[in-house]
Amino acid sequence: MSYDGTPFETKLIVLLGDLLSGELKLRAVSESIYQKDRPDIIVYVNGVKVVLEGSYTRKDAEKDVKHRIEEGLGDLGVALYYRERFPSNIPDSELRGRLRESTFEVRLVVPEDISETLLVYFTNKNIEPKWVTGWMEARIVDLVFILNDAIQFIVNEKDIAETVNRIEQNINDFVGSIRSLDQKKKVAERLYDDFYRLNGLSVDDYKKIDDLIYANAALTILLSTTFYQSIHAQIGLSGMNQLCEEHGLNDGLRRGFKEILNIDYKPIYNLAIQVIDVLPPALTSALEKVVNLASECASKRTLLKKDFSGKIYHKIVGNWAIRKNFATYFTTVQAAYLFAYLAVFTRTGVFREFNDSIKVGDLACGSGTLLTSAYNALKDLYMNSKLYSDRIDLKSFHKKMLEEGIWGIDALRYAVQIAATNLVLQDPTTQISRMRTFTIPLGKEDDHVTLGSLDFVIGEPDVQRTLPSIARYFEEGPTKFMEAAEDASILRDNNVPEKIPLFDLIVMNPPFTRATGRGGREGGGLFGFILDESVRKDI
Repeated sequence: MSYDGTPFETKLIVLLGDLLSGELKLRAVSESIYQKDRPDIIVYVNGVKVVLEGSYTRKDAEKDVKHRIEEGLGDLGVALYYRERFPSNIPDSELRGRLRESTFEVRLVVPEDISETLLVYFTNKNIEPKWVTGWMEARIVDLVFILNDAIQFIVNEKDIAETVNRIEQNINDFVGSIRSLDQKKKVAERLYDDFYRLNGLSVDDYKKIDDLIYANAALTILLSTTFYQSIHAQIGLSGMNQLCEEHGLNDGLRRGFKEILNIDYKPIYNLAIQVIDVLPPALTSALEKVVNLASECASKRTLLKKDFSGKIYHKIVGNWAIRKNFATYFTTVQAAYLFAYLAVFTRTGVFREFNDSIKVGDLACGSGTLLTSAYNALKDLYMNSKLYSDRIDLKSFHKKMLEEGIWGIDALRYAVQIAATNLVLQDPTTQISRMRTFTIPLGKEDDHVTLGSLDFVIGEPDVQRTLPSIARYFEEGPTKFMEAAEDASILRDNNVPEKIPLFDLIVMNPPFTRATGRGGREGGGLFGFILDESVRKDI
């Protein structure tokens, strides 16, 4: 900050924020007091957060912006160097006019994993790529045009879509390879036991859904390896590529998964090891492609925060038999974010401002797209609430939300674990001790019928619902099929609470809301999300 007769930088930032919001029609929030933990300006455009840092030195402006991006406070950054020494003794209205007409030096700062593709995008649109690689002269109005182009690139998520398509193609190749090696369906049968039967749910004849089973195996390896690669350095483990080079592909994966399992993450890595143990040795080439893609995905923080695992789950699972068996019509990512942001930013009741006691639940969460969108809406509400009054600590926010605030429940354990993985990947380096993600029983055992999350309808309003317990269904002891609600996070935590909270927000797309069950397909009708015809008759 200079004392040579020029205005304080904070005053310039406030006026720039007013200029961006008022005359240039961007929704900008600027700092009114100086605090080093908060960005100068946050601009919201089409759901993209742009952080802007201004300074009388290029080095400070660029350093501050990079720090904000690394912290996760923005999707895109702007470093702004004041070339002109504005006088301090002129009215704000005149100073605002000087800022409007002044020429600055500007540089865009984007997350490293999308910087190269943004350069290609700019080049194809005949925009000088130096906006990203170096400093450019520009007025504020010029900056707005460049921001709109960069934001359009981020919103389109072209790079993310291409990565998702590559993953889909590799998983399809994996499915084709294993199908040709598994003529007698022995691998499909063993994988079916790992994914479904042992998790308390009979989905269908494994011979009819073998493609789905193979795809789930590939997805398990992909997500497990992605998460491993995201945190291995932090917890002192070797990289997966190094392990596979030293010990071979299958054994390297097995060693890495066992090492991280000894630290924590028992549920997800127990399953991953079971999958590795079942896969045929001749599958090496197809498996190697999945592992290499996982390592690439782990390096793309932007990808991980955009409901990466949910998108893959929708594409892979949504195209095969489980879609029929569970009447699943997935909520698109765009719709989920629209619903979540409308609910949170209505600013009524509990959402007038952020507080860390907020509870959000999805009682038929599937792969967690609605929960992830609610997480991101709450994160923006948190940042806005803290901007003027307190330090923004996104790691603390992440820990509090995953340990206490966000609850996901479903009948299918595998889907819930994907939801848990998706939430953890929002900030994989922040250690958490537990999650509120559970599976609940669905089906019939002897004369006892349970409808999964539909059972939560029973009870008086404003009274906490009890999670299904053994005593609720059995007088003479449990069976394997319908024991009780169980932890289904990616962490080693068997502490299942007795009750779910009274939620501030429930986000759901439950299968039982459609009277046609499975969309008019064979075996549909009321309660068509339950596969067994005899069970539906008893409801």
